[in-house]
Amino acid sequence: MIIARLFSRSSLLLYPTTPRWTSPSPSHSTRFRPMSTVTTHASLTPVSTAAAAAAIGPYSQAIKAGDLVFVSGCMPINPSISQIVEGGIVPQAEQALSNLKAIVEASGSDLGRVVKTNLFLKDMNDFVTVNNVYAKFFGNHKPARSTVEVARLPKDVLFEIECVARTEYAMREVVFISQAAWSCGVSQAFGTKADREDLAVDRRCKEASLYGYYK
Repeated sequence: MIIARLFSRSSLLLYPTTPRWTSPSPSHSTRFRPMSTVTTHASLTPVSTAAAAAAIGPYSQAIKAGDLVFVSGCMPINPSISQIVEGGIVPQAEQALSNLKAIVEASGSDLGRVVKTNLFLKDMNDFVTVNNVYAKFFGNHKPARSTVEVARLPKDVLFEIECVARTEYAMREVVFISQAAWSCGVSQAFGTKADREDLAVDRRCKEASLYGYYK
C-alpha cells in the first residue's frame, strides 16, 4: 500500500495532469483585426463590360497581365436582367459561353486567341451535350481544355466556364521597340548583344517608349 502511494505521488510530480503554462487566449483586438487595404498593381488591368454578367463577388470579370487575359468563371446569367437562364444545360451553356466571348473581346482579344478553358459541370452526364454546344461556339479553334464535375456551383447553375487568352500586347510591344530603336538613330531594331549593350542611349529611348506604352 505504501509503495503504491509513493508511486502515484511520483507520477503526479513527473507527469502533472494540468499544464504548468498555457498560452494566453488572444484578445478581442487580436482576433478581429481590420482588413488591410490592397490595391491592384499597375502591371494588372481589370476588365469590365456590361455585355456580360457582372461579377457576383469581390472579383473582376477578367484581369489582363502582360499579353495574357485571365477570365473569371462565367455563369449562365443573362446580363440584361441579371438572372439565371432557364431551360436546362443547353441554354445555360450557350449563355455562359456568350458571357465569356463578351469579356474576352472587351479585353482586346478574341475567341481565336483563347489558350485554355476550364469547364465545370454539375452533372458529367451533360458532357456530350456541352461538347456539342462548345464545338459550335469555338468552330475550328480547339483550345486546351479541362472538364470536371463538381458537387455544386454558385447559384446552383449547371455549367460554368473560365479561360486564359492572349492579346495583341506582345505584337504591339515589338512594334514599339522597333519604332523606338529607329527614332534613336539605330539602323536595326534588334542587333547583336554587344550593340545593345553599347547603345545606352538607345536603351533609354526604348525604356521611355515602353514606359509610355505601359502607362
